[in-house]
Amino acid sequence: MTVTDMLDTISEELRKIFRGYSLPNKLGVMQEVRIFQQYIPQPAGITVTDRLSGVANYTESDYERNFPGIVVKLGDITDSDDRRLEVNNTGLRLLFGVYDDSPDGEGWRDVAGMMEKVRFEWLKDRIIAGKFRIILPITTRLLDDTYPVYFGEMTCGVETGIPRRPRDFVYGIPPNAPPYEYRP
Repeated sequence: MTVTDMLDTISEELRKIFRGYSLPNKLGVMQEVRIFQQYIPQPAGITVTDRLSGVANYTESDYERNFPGIVVKLGDITDSDDRRLEVNNTGLRLLFGVYDDSPDGEGWRDVAGMMEKVRFEWLKDRIIAGKFRIILPITTRLLDDTYPVYFGEMTCGVETGIPRRPRDFVYGIPPNAPPYEYRP
């Protein structure tokens, strides 16, 4: 149960939560919410203007094709001396984004709705795919106005496993002993 396993599992769970849920993209066409890990992918139409500095230009339509979307980001990983729990607290950040260039500027409502959808689902039993446990508090906030793209952030902790020494090394257990069962 590594942090990359956690990112994959949470990304898949978010795809399930948002299956069939659509919001308008830049062209006004309804599009399902896209899920990314760690970063929004680079736009397709990059033109490098200066090879030495690596400065790149791309059109707005390339960047905005990623919305509506959620970026699943790894936060801080906190180890503890209390090994009885045999878990780590791994920080999780979800960055929600939508594109809305309508004159009423109501894109923040879509972002808030997406965050609430995830929060309500996770608070039901706080277990993700039977593998990872959500650690409270779950915090949500809308980020500063970045019209026409609106962002919100959700943060929480997730219990993940810790590396352990083999039992035979620590306790002198014979190699043919039954394996220890992990209980999250």
